[in-house]
Amino acid sequence: GLVPNGTDFYMSTVPGVWNLESYSDDEAVVSVGTGLVVEGALHPTFRASAMYKLSWSENGWMVEAAMQPRPTEQLFPMGTGFTEGC
Repeated sequence: GLVPNGTDFYMSTVPGVWNLESYSDDEAVVSVGTGLVVEGALHPTFRASAMYKLSWSENGWMVEAAMQPRPTEQLFPMGTGFTEGC
């Protein structure tokens, strides 16, 4: 991985992006790109991506499956930036 084993890290949407890959009334596929915070500091270059298939249910959108993500080099230039981060 990007972060050495045993090193504290988490993902943050502060530099993150999302992209709606496909959509219908009851299914969607969305890509999410995040930055990595390593030992309390946002790393200047470490990025991660994930792609999820969502299904609509009576409880709202639910994650049905994780899929092979887009490479971060593709996702970040085309994605829409999050307006707030966590």
